[in-house]
Amino acid sequence: KKRKTKKKMRFEALKKKDEINAKDIAKQMKRLNKLQASIKDIKAKLSSNAKETEIRISSIKEDRETVLAHFHELKTEMVKSRESERDNLTKLTLQSDEAMKELQRLKD
Repeated sequence: KKRKTKKKMRFEALKKKDEINAKDIAKQMKRLNKLQASIKDIKAKLSSNAKETEIRISSIKEDRETVLAHFHELKTEMVKSRESERDNLTKLTLQSDEAMKELQRLKD
């Protein structure tokens, strides 16, 4: 009888330990599921952010190319304008020199 009681007590202790372990496992599984859901959400957000960033970078590159093309147009325009102004100044200087010579000739 003592033996049966001892076995029964041992059985009950193991049963209690098993219940505790089962509750702990269930708790850990619930935590694991929450973590997996969080990881899934974070991956989705990361993917979305990556797509948005890619779109922004593409837009910025397009804007850069547009601005660069406009810059080159303006620079070319400035060079042409500078050359034209230099030509006009040269002509004006030559005309001024000729006018001065003519005035000097008329004076003499």
